[in-house]
Amino acid sequence: MKNILGLVLALLLASGSLVAQNAAEKKSKFRVDFATGYKVEGSLGYNFFISDDKATQELFQTTVMGFGSGFIFDIFNGRASVDAIDIGWDKLNLTLGVGYSITKYRFANNLIIEPVTIGGITATGVRIDDDPTHDYVNTFFGYGKSKIVYGTINFPVHVNFKLGAFKVSAGPILEMYVSGKHKRKYKVDDKKIKDKVGNSDFRNYDINKNKTGVNLYLTHKSGITVGATYMITPFFDSPFINDINEVRFAFGYTPPAFGLNKSKKKQEDEIKSI
Repeated sequence: MKNILGLVLALLLASGSLVAQNAAEKKSKFRVDFATGYKVEGSLGYNFFISDDKATQELFQTTVMGFGSGFIFDIFNGRASVDAIDIGWDKLNLTLGVGYSITKYRFANNLIIEPVTIGGITATGVRIDDDPTHDYVNTFFGYGKSKIVYGTINFPVHVNFKLGAFKVSAGPILEMYVSGKHKRKYKVDDKKIKDKVGNSDFRNYDINKNKTGVNLYLTHKSGITVGATYMITPFFDSPFINDINEVRFAFGYTPPAFGLNKSKKKQEDEIKSI
């Protein structure tokens, strides 16, 4: 956690050195624009949890041995936002965005997440499905799985600056829960079984509905983008589950035209100047 926050802080501090440079450039004027750009995290990525408790981190380990953790071009997974407000100069600016995200976690263990009552307290708990008749077929394209899928709207605040052929964006992000589900699939005597906790029930689980985190994008002028997100707010808010925090690394492609309301010529000139 400290390494991730330190990296973002270092990038934000480095951007400060560009303020004087932008102020000195005659052609770079301070501006306030609206809907000037967008940011997209690629669908080729990996979602996982980290925890200070080793046993908890191992329990919630995700897997790349199948779809559902954002791996291998899962098109229904990722993050995107529009830079609604743009304040600053051409090479250094602050953007306030609004967007959405769909996040999936496919667990390496066959987890059951459900309400439990302990000592008179009812809250969300987790356990491994140890029923020997439940065959999760844990292979690459196997039928079975245990996963969580949820969607949010998000509000990123980014400091953006250009370094040679790269554009760096980093800053805090606020996410607000919209919908989610917990899904398990397995076989019993070759009969396919689906157990699903839909949104109407899942939203009552002890998950933090409003979360804060930090977000980073590194975009080459070719459009190749590397993104990373770390959520500071723990995923669960249950006395029965130790804190786990979400991390996502993603690769993708963002069209080089960073602007939305700019003319094509101005976009091309901006790209050439990077």
